[in-house]
Amino acid sequence: MLGSNKSWGQFSALNSYYQLGKSTYFKDVIYHEDSLIILGEVYDPNIKNIKNACLIRADTFGNIAKVKYFYIPQSDSPHLLSENTQLAQTSDGGFIFSGQIFFSPYSITLVKVNAQFEVEFFKELFPEGGTTFPQKVIETKDAYFIGLWLGYGIQDKDLQYCVVKTDLQGNKLWHKFYGTETEYDKLFNIKLFKEGEITLLGNMGLFTSITTIDTAGTIVKNLNMPADVEGNVFDIDTLANGDYMYICSKFIDPPNYITSLRVYRVDSSGNVIWKKVINDAVHNAYLYRMHRNANDTYTIIGKEEGKGRSLCITQDGEVLWQHIYKLPFSPMPIDYYSALLGMTALPGGNMIACGYFRDLTDLTDEEQGWLVKMDDNGCIDKNCKTLLEENHLVNIDERLINVYPNPNNGSFKMNIPEIVNPLLLVIYDVWGREVFKKDVFPGMNEININSVSNNGIVFFCLLNEHRELIKSGKLVMTR
Repeated sequence: MLGSNKSWGQFSALNSYYQLGKSTYFKDVIYHEDSLIILGEVYDPNIKNIKNACLIRADTFGNIAKVKYFYIPQSDSPHLLSENTQLAQTSDGGFIFSGQIFFSPYSITLVKVNAQFEVEFFKELFPEGGTTFPQKVIETKDAYFIGLWLGYGIQDKDLQYCVVKTDLQGNKLWHKFYGTETEYDKLFNIKLFKEGEITLLGNMGLFTSITTIDTAGTIVKNLNMPADVEGNVFDIDTLANGDYMYICSKFIDPPNYITSLRVYRVDSSGNVIWKKVINDAVHNAYLYRMHRNANDTYTIIGKEEGKGRSLCITQDGEVLWQHIYKLPFSPMPIDYYSALLGMTALPGGNMIACGYFRDLTDLTDEEQGWLVKMDDNGCIDKNCKTLLEENHLVNIDERLINVYPNPNNGSFKMNIPEIVNPLLLVIYDVWGREVFKKDVFPGMNEININSVSNNGIVFFCLLNEHRELIKSGKLVMTR
């Protein structure tokens, strides 16, 4: 269902599993028992609420095996996720995340499932104070802590950090606010680095704030970085000596979405050791997630001018490589419909990032889930060049030939790149019998096989003028 370049092992793929023309976002991904567990927000016309949070199990080639929706029973309200929502694995092998009910904006949901995606509890909690934007859940030995920010609410505050503590059954124990009464405060991440201490990362007014609390919610330490780092700060890591590494986007021209991508290292008192400006004035650019590699470097992902972006940096601020990922069949006239939001490490050093992408060759389409599998140099192409201190645009050739939607009702589209000559499409049933044949040409081809296929699986092959196989795959037909 998701395309891959299996001859080399890296890939970039759009999720075409759902009805074309409706949006799908992949928010976060975890590698677990040789599978990918993806937290997403998906449109599906067969469920009551149309768009809901879901968990997806896929293999490391991106092939979907299972989808579990988390809708609100007896309600017409969608169950939604904040853009920076993250998925956490629990100590018993399950998974937990927090969302929000669209028609109940002052509440949050806490969803815990086991390894088979069976729901162990689905709680609706009320931290009070305004519209909620839950970010991440972390587990301690006897509790869950949910990090979120609230705004525009009944307490007539601007925005506020908030932490909700529950027991391991999801029952709320307390919630506490952090920040100021009048400043624009946004919490973007919550992490556990030391037993009994939780680090909160976000913005307080014009400053980046690193706040440490204990498990009772009492502030242990609070650092406010200088105004130079104003912007959205999404991820952080604590080094062994107590220093912090974090990523942020400085607002250069907010009305026009012009930002500056930056990586910082500060000491335990908040003094800047170094800062690295990755790109100083770009449109709609953010760095969302950082992962510490086995060699103590960091892989960082995000978005920039409508394309996925990645880079690798050392703890001393040396950029080892950076890449921009763009699917070349999209002209991208609107440049903020592509992003990488989450990532996970695979055994051996490969990484898989997830996010969303909009194919603007068909303006009726909306965002679809996007997976990118890269090696330890950020490459998805065996001919990839790793450049230092400058962007390298990676055109993703394995998705030039795009077949979607899949599954479909017998009608689907096949996008052939302009650089390819006309191809022969041949479709076979599960017994290997040829049931359909048609020439397809560069550009968008409309294919209809209603007359030759009922419910079930068929296989397609694309052959060049020498009858050499160019691409093959499986199509799922539904009625």
